[in-house]
Amino acid sequence: MSLLPPNASVLEHGLELATERASAVTVNFAPLWDPETCPLNLLPYLAWALSIDGWNPEWPEAVRRASVVQSIALHRRKGTVSSVRDVVTVFGAQIAIKEWWQLDPPGTPHTFDIVLNLPGEAAAYPVDYVADIIDEIGRTKPVRSHFTFSLAIAGQATLSAAAGARTSIFRRIAAGIAPLELVASLATVAGVRPASLRRLAMIAP
Repeated sequence: MSLLPPNASVLEHGLELATERASAVTVNFAPLWDPETCPLNLLPYLAWALSIDGWNPEWPEAVRRASVVQSIALHRRKGTVSSVRDVVTVFGAQIAIKEWWQLDPPGTPHTFDIVLNLPGEAAAYPVDYVADIIDEIGRTKPVRSHFTFSLAIAGQATLSAAAGARTSIFRRIAAGIAPLELVASLATVAGVRPASLRRLAMIAP
């Protein structure tokens, strides 16, 4: 049964017939909406459909799929401590968070400290990967809050950094090297990636 009006053209009838044939083709869309089964080349489109804020095709496949899996839950709880923890776990990392009122004496209101723990050797994590984690924390945290970020990596390593820093954005890079742990302190303002940071390479000895 045609839904076209009596004065429909031959072209319109042809289009109706063509689309009718196309709609008869059975397509299983369910795997395309599942982050675990969606083809890798189509995963960015699924991420876009779920309004994922940050996306990098250079991330490992497991990280990209985990980001899509967590998207809806993170949007529901965005701006909470638990959402900040969850967005970091997407990258296979863990964090310790201490808010300003938990310090002794209390710190500046609406600030918090983060220590990020990445498993494995320092050389396994390019600086862009760590910067992407900082960016995701910045997108997920409460808008009014600022944080200080510290990076802890198990294993012996050295830190090489070259940066032209604006004090309002990139306050310091400090490294304390112990036999089993490298801690590099990076201070940020509102979780913004320092535009002036040129290179931060972590090289295992």
